[in-house]
Amino acid sequence: MKQEKKDLQMGLEYLRSYTQICKDYDGLISRKGIYQDYIGEMDDETLRVRENDVMDEQILMYGEKIRQQESAIYRALERMPEKQADLVRLHYLEHHSWKETAEALGMEALSSEFRDLQVDACASFWLEKRITGQRHGASDKILEAKEYRMWRAYFRTSIAPEEANTDTEELFLKAKTSLTPRQAQRRMRLLLLSEDWQNRLSSGKIPLGTAYEISFLEEDLQDQLSAVSDYLHIQPEPYQVHKLRSLSRKEWFRQEAVIRILRPGTAGVKK
Repeated sequence: MKQEKKDLQMGLEYLRSYTQICKDYDGLISRKGIYQDYIGEMDDETLRVRENDVMDEQILMYGEKIRQQESAIYRALERMPEKQADLVRLHYLEHHSWKETAEALGMEALSSEFRDLQVDACASFWLEKRITGQRHGASDKILEAKEYRMWRAYFRTSIAPEEANTDTEELFLKAKTSLTPRQAQRRMRLLLLSEDWQNRLSSGKIPLGTAYEISFLEEDLQDQLSAVSDYLHIQPEPYQVHKLRSLSRKEWFRQEAVIRILRPGTAGVKK
């Protein structure tokens, strides 16, 4: 019973947050048009470019967050009972009012039957989201990093200089992202990953520890590691990547040392 109540609470919070993010995104799009006139009148070109970049970063981040949450919702809906799935889809994804949703389902909005369906649907949604999230290795670490970067840029361009310092910035970012400075530092390193390794992290193919270690490799070495790991049909472990970081470029070029680390006991390939 406690788990069902928790599923209901978490399901409601997630779906309501999705609705709020959609509203915030629409508001950002509307404000950008108005804000462009204000930005265009700025005398400082550097500040003008920075303000515009912050707005664009906010819009991109919210758009990505919406796509990620929609994907999670649709995966859960595929496993839910049809009527429950229809309620979530109509109200939260298609943004119908509760009255319109009830009418579409052939029910009375104020009836106990409809209220029970609302409760069951939200609890069922969170249960299925947890299951599908584990199965798909869902990860939002990259998004957390982008969100942190966005709020940091916002703070540095919007807060009065006399109020801006390291302490106030840390407090502001902690309130906005819930990340400690150490967590934020590790998240930001993930933005140094190549697109391929970011995708592997987000799809659950590699753990966070591996991604963190790979972020210290230069981009061309990350590409080489992608090719070698595909060739060997393995995904590297954190300790292996940590060893790879100490190799010279000559060793990377020859690949023998790389393969020995990724697959101990293998002689490697000759160039």
